[in-house]
Amino acid sequence: LADQLGQALDRIDVAIEPDRRFGGGAPQLDDQVFVFKAAGGGPVDPERAPYRSMKAQVEVAVLAAASDGEASSEELQRVIAGIKGGKDLSGVERARLIAFAVTIFNSPPKQARVMKRLAERSDAEREAIANAAVAVIGGADSVNPGEVKFLERLHTALGLPKERVYSELHRTSPRSDEPVAITQERRETGIPIPKKAEVEVPGVLGGVKI
Repeated sequence: LADQLGQALDRIDVAIEPDRRFGGGAPQLDDQVFVFKAAGGGPVDPERAPYRSMKAQVEVAVLAAASDGEASSEELQRVIAGIKGGKDLSGVERARLIAFAVTIFNSPPKQARVMKRLAERSDAEREAIANAAVAVIGGADSVNPGEVKFLERLHTALGLPKERVYSELHRTSPRSDEPVAITQERRETGIPIPKKAEVEVPGVLGGVKI
């Protein structure tokens, strides 16, 4: 039935996500779906390397956003920004990935299932996945311990050093315009500055005091 629905939408140039024909699951009755205008239903090759890699990044980034118990719209926007900035993606691939991100945002995939599949990725893909997760969490004003623990588990699953979490979070954290405190201010009573002595400069009118 899901395939038949997709074929019907193809005829009116409408795409649906998830779409079983392009690597998605079959939507259940209570699942959220995303439809958008796309020629021929927006077909993509789900195994094409750039698309497959970005989809994995999106999946993990959504898990990262939900790691503190509640994903925010700002985090979704950071995930979407990552898709838009992805290299070697066509317009319809970006549209389908954005639709994918939206549909799983309120119902993230099972963390254990996603983590288990990460070992299959190439070195470059694993690094890109870690960067995507750090970008979502590190782009916030503050990072809580639950989010840091998620990033540590993710790096372990990816075979990357956990120490990388802290350096990358520091690199991606928002820069404040306020001065950064290096040491705590400590005021001490000192010697008062004496007033300037008056000096008389000879002049036409008998001198001027400065």
